[in-house]
Parts: sequence; structure tokens; C-alpha cells
Amino acid sequence: MHDPARTTTGTRRATLLMPVHSAKPAGAQLVALGQAQALREHYDLVIAVGHGELRPRFEPLGTLVRAPTRVPVWGATPQRWALEIARAAPDALRLAAMIRRRRIGAVVANSTVLVAPVLAARLAGVPVLVHAQEAPKSSAARRLYRFHGAVADTVVAISPGIAEALGDPRARVLLNPVGIPLPPRPERAPRAEGAPLRIVVVGTIDRHKRQDLAVSALAALVADHVDATLELVGLEADPAYVAELRAQVAAAGLGERVTFAGQRSDVDQRLLASDALLLPAGEVTPLVLMEAMAHGTPVIAARMGSIADVVGEDGRCGLLIAPDDPAAMAGAVRRLADEPGLAAALSEQGRVRVEQHFDEARSHERLREEIELLMAARGHAAGRGEALSVEGA
Repeated sequence: MHDPARTTTGTRRATLLMPVHSAKPAGAQLVALGQAQALREHYDLVIAVGHGELRPRFEPLGTLVRAPTRVPVWGATPQRWALEIARAAPDALRLAAMIRRRRIGAVVANSTVLVAPVLAARLAGVPVLVHAQEAPKSSAARRLYRFHGAVADTVVAISPGIAEALGDPRARVLLNPVGIPLPPRPERAPRAEGAPLRIVVVGTIDRHKRQDLAVSALAALVADHVDATLELVGLEADPAYVAELRAQVAAAGLGERVTFAGQRSDVDQRLLASDALLLPAGEVTPLVLMEAMAHGTPVIAARMGSIADVVGEDGRCGLLIAPDDPAAMAGAVRRLADEPGLAAALSEQGRVRVEQHFDEARSHERLREEIELLMAARGHAAGRGEALSVEGA
């Protein structure tokens, strides 16, 4: 009888456990989905993921099992922390038993909020790799970073800033920026003469994303006689904030210029149809920046967190502005209208930067190399080491 777990040479494929902290269609989860799609070509996968929109997309990639517990990071009470830590201990025992039963070779966790799978790997004696993708700004996040730096074999940092935040951990640190699947080179039609500038903001509508700054920037542009429109694309996760935004739009007389598009499946088409993507705020690597640049859409983004790591500091691939400054945002948009050739140059250089640094195929290959390294060294102590830069790899 044919054993699907064996390769054509008769050797048994290794099995990976991939805990995913959420099945919502957000950045870190979509990265995990792309990794699973790539890794299943080489390994059998057991994917621990909860219910949500992404779960059906994980189903063809491996065996799905119950989601692991996760700890809170932002805004949780001490009581909630105590509860989730208490839940992590028995969950680690459950996962350790499963690791042994299924002969899992390594654990690849997609988020630092996943503590139980890391403990389980230690209990079962298999290597564990954890992706650090959250901004380590809260004391809770910093504690989690220290935990994973002490317990994991490898911590994958998605940006230089996150790698630096890990300090001097026992774990090996791999600097491996996330990537995206590269679409074909776009054919962008130039903006018709006299047509309004089409601005888009893509992301969940909540206070952390600061869509209000984009509305204020649009108001400043219109007051300065620049014809422009704004489309807000994203799930309206915070009804109170959405209500405030709508009131802001109405008070500024922008009702005919602002569109609340909601969550959409055609984000790539919205980017192609826009003259600029605005990113008013962000702490970690926003995939939408890469997606916009890959589609040749000029980007204007606040200089925060890992944003400059994506856009670059020299202004050739995108325009960086000070945080919390709608006037600076409006000024950057105005440059696209006033400076001949600027939009075309940003479009071309942005695409080149994504091709060179953020092609997910390269990121996936580096991840697989690290997994192979860990499994080859199974049973040996993970060595202390400096962050391993992959720039130019």
C-alpha cells in the first residue's frame, strides 16, 4: 500500500506543527497561510488553527487540529493575563502529547502570543521556531519577547527593529522580512488630465490605523484647491470610531469625496485604480505597503515602526512623513500632483524594491533552510548568536 507520508525515494517526510494564533484574514495570519502553502511541498503539516475566514484555506494544506491557547498583549487586565497563562500550561501538555503521537519534527509558531506550543515543543524535545511580528511596545510584549528568546530555538524577526528589540537572547535570531506573492508587473494608465487624485487607505478601520489623519489631509488638500478623493477600504471593526470618522467627513463637507468601501476581496484592483496609498500609522511591517508598491501605486506613509524598512529611507521608493501630521501628508500628496514624473518614478522604484527584498518565495526558502538546520541539530543545544541578516541573500 502506498504511504503518502513517504517520498518517492522511500524516506519518510518530516511533519511540522504550525500553530496559527487566529483565522482572521490579517497580516500575520496571511503570512502563515503563504508559508503553509510553500512548506507543504516538503513536509506533512499539522495546522493548529481556530475557526474563522481563513480556516477553509488551511484545510487543503494539512491536518487541522484544535487551536492553541494564546496570551493577550494589548490592553488586557492582570486577571486576564493570569487566566490565559493558567490555560497555557494544560494546553502545552496536550500539544506535547500530540507532538509525540504524530512524530512531529519541529514546531513553527506564527506569533509570539503562542506560548503553549513553545512549551510543548520543549516538553516533547523537538525544535521550535517562533515568528516575532508584533510591535514590542507594551511591557507585556517585551516580557513575551524575553520568554521566546530564552525558550525557543529560533526567533524569526521580520524587521531590523524587532531583531534589535530581542536584545541578546539565548535563541538564534533570524532576520527574515515577510514577503508577498509578486503579481505581474502592472500596466498603470496615467491619470487623466483634470481628473481628481484618487487616494486610498487600506486596513481595518480602528483608532490604531488613524484613518482620521487621512480625512484631515484630504480636507487640507481640498482647502488648497487640490481636487482629490479618498477611499477607505477595510473592515469597520470599531463602530464608535467609524461614527466619529463619518461625523468628521460630514463636518468638513467631504461627503461626496470620501467612500467607506468596507472589507473587499479586490484590494489589488483598488490599489491599481488609485494614485496613492496613504498609511497614516503602523508599528510593524504592513503587507499593504508591499502590495501597493508591487502594483506600482505610490505610497505615502508615516515614519513609524518598521515602515521605513519597507519603503526605504531615501524617498526613491515612497514618501515618508512625520507621524500625526495631516499637513505633511497633504503636502506629500500635493507633490504627486505638482512634480512631473514623481508618481512614475515612485511607481517604478517601489516595484523594484519589492522584487529585490520582499518576494515571499525568498522568505519561504530562508524559513525552510532554518527548519532543516534546526531538525538536523535536534538534540543539541541551540547556540547563542547574533541576528542573521538576509539582506542581499
